[in-house]
Amino acid sequence: SSGINAEYGGSGREAAMKSRFFVEEGATKYFRRLSFSPDGAFLFVPAGQVPGNDDVHNVTFLFTRSNLKTPICYLPGPSKPVCVVRCCPVLFQLRNSQPSKRRFKLPYRIVFAVASLSEVIIYDTEQLCPIFLVSDIHYACITDLAWSSNGRVLMITSYDGFCTILSFDQDELGTVYSKGEGSPAVPAVDCAGKENVANNT
Repeated sequence: SSGINAEYGGSGREAAMKSRFFVEEGATKYFRRLSFSPDGAFLFVPAGQVPGNDDVHNVTFLFTRSNLKTPICYLPGPSKPVCVVRCCPVLFQLRNSQPSKRRFKLPYRIVFAVASLSEVIIYDTEQLCPIFLVSDIHYACITDLAWSSNGRVLMITSYDGFCTILSFDQDELGTVYSKGEGSPAVPAVDCAGKENVANNT
């Protein structure tokens, strides 16, 4: 299942210390495209992995700008390693008016796309589940993503030489956030109240 998690599975800190923080070089075709959020508060890092009960799971790590050594949480990803993360340059208004149900204490929503070698998943910072998923759209692996400046187009490139264009209707991803609606300062983060046990080894 996909969602924002604040700790590793398996035996917790001991399992995390014994596992590799990121997948090996060949797993992502020698590129790993990370991205800062448009407010500069978060760094989204692909090619992560965490130990599970029986296997290693592919994830995207989230770091804060104030601490680039230890991730605050991770997003469980697809079956293949995550190779690209791109944040939409537009911030969106919150959809949930109840602060207790938000995963991050932000006055706005950040939308970001995560790509493995074969699929693209779009998340936001307000809910657990992905808001969009597309897969098996190319004959070869996905190589990069790019958002338009207005956040309504997402371009997907592939080794097969083709591009896929995802177009979103007005307000399909949400209503554009206005700076006057809240402070854009570096936000506090609430990941289900659990301590993150990720450690780089």
